[in-house]
Amino acid sequence: MCRWRHGQLTIDVMPVDETILGFSNRWYKGVIATAQIYVLEPDLRIRAVSAPYFCATKIEAFKGRGNGDYLCSQDLEDLVTVIDGRREILAEIRTAPKDVRAAIASAIAQLLENPSFVDAIPGYLPPDPVSQERFGIVFEKLREIAVVV
Repeated sequence: MCRWRHGQLTIDVMPVDETILGFSNRWYKGVIATAQIYVLEPDLRIRAVSAPYFCATKIEAFKGRGNGDYLCSQDLEDLVTVIDGRREILAEIRTAPKDVRAAIASAIAQLLENPSFVDAIPGYLPPDPVSQERFGIVFEKLREIAVVV
């Protein structure tokens, strides 16, 4: 819905104004305010969401449209992918604004209390044996995030 291609570049764009698509996410304004600038080429710069705000938007999206379907949630898959793929995610969440940090920690704690979520985690990881062996690492990262204050 909000994805475009420009040459080989894939761009996801989300409007902040709820009236444009009929829905919004409480974190979008903070995403815009804290977007990080990356220089891809000398004449090509992009603004990208920070990892903590990305996590917060994915959690909020799951709450709004996930219908409790842990197995098929693209939002939770994206969340777990970022948590698994960023060594610095704990430090990033710890230094995020307090409201973002608290929302992520609380939501992750609630997710971890639900056996259906825990059972779904391997499905968010790539199917190869090495990736599947990362379950314990991902689970421990999630536990650490759940107690961030």
